[in-house]
Amino acid sequence: MPLQTTSKPSGAIQEIVLTTDGFIQPPFNCRALVYVIGGGGGGGAATNSNTVTDSAAASGGGAGGMGVSLVELLSTTSYTATVGGGGAGGVTAASEGATASGSAGSNSSFSGSNITTITGNGGSGGFAAYTTGSSQSTVSGGNGGSGSGNAGSSTGGDGGGGVDLAYSGISGAAGGGGSAGIIKKIGFEGGKGTSSHTSASSLLFACGGGAGVGGVGGDATVSGASPALTGAYGGSPLSGTDNSTNGVLATPEGLIASAVSDASTPFSSVFEFNYSTPSTSEQDFRGHGGKASANSAGFRGGLFSGGGAGDTTGGAGGMGGGGGGGAINAGAVVTTGGAGGSGLIVVQILEIL
Repeated sequence: MPLQTTSKPSGAIQEIVLTTDGFIQPPFNCRALVYVIGGGGGGGAATNSNTVTDSAAASGGGAGGMGVSLVELLSTTSYTATVGGGGAGGVTAASEGATASGSAGSNSSFSGSNITTITGNGGSGGFAAYTTGSSQSTVSGGNGGSGSGNAGSSTGGDGGGGVDLAYSGISGAAGGGGSAGIIKKIGFEGGKGTSSHTSASSLLFACGGGAGVGGVGGDATVSGASPALTGAYGGSPLSGTDNSTNGVLATPEGLIASAVSDASTPFSSVFEFNYSTPSTSEQDFRGHGGKASANSAGFRGGLFSGGGAGDTTGGAGGMGGGGGGGAINAGAVVTTGGAGGSGLIVVQILEIL
């Protein structure tokens, strides 16, 4: 069943948001912009051993791609909407050194007899690695999906990678999920996690933040001989600003103080963002990447945004193709990457013909 926004967006008569598969047959001929976004890829998961010379890393899933077309929809034609699901996060066995890659998100499409099919392909899943004997583990993030449409397309942001440099100590690194390219057709990359250690007493986990629709996820880096657990903040929804400083929220331009987790909050369009400065996390804020955590689960990304990487559990990507965050731990523990966000189809009716 399609969801309809509570008011029309600027410059359009009506906006219809499709979150599940279905059919549309308009009651009148009309001209419309159709946005099709694929599902986000799930995050990878890795479990290090308790051997101080071993290493482990996991990466975030790529965001879904987007295709956009300007089309004429006919009252005599039924149009098929296929909304791709998000990819599952990787799930390790409860054993030391276990790894599991995330699954790719599914493709979304919008088709009809009088239009060329519009597509948004799913993002790739994140990866995972475990290495023994003082060798580093390095994984790149899952790739963002592509899209196609007569009015343009964008590639989803890649997931953040993870690098664990194995010198000595128990450690791990994981990256956040990518964001869909809905602003200026640019998808942003999830934050990277990098852990390097010099002492056998070290416990060093580094987890990158999820990407927002306006900025990359924050990178997390830990090093040295002292135990450290570092999780970066997620990317901002506005103006290309990113929260790359650990523990400090960057302030995006054009602050709008209104949360969107409340379904009753009216908004003009699914593409218009409300933003409120969260005190502990970025979850539930439209367009904001999920915060990472190196001593608990990563946070879920906002709409279109990537989930943060986490200890044991990665944050899920936001609806609209956000990539899932990677997950890291050590010991005989089940570790689960964040699921990718489901795809989305938005139909903006511009003119009745």
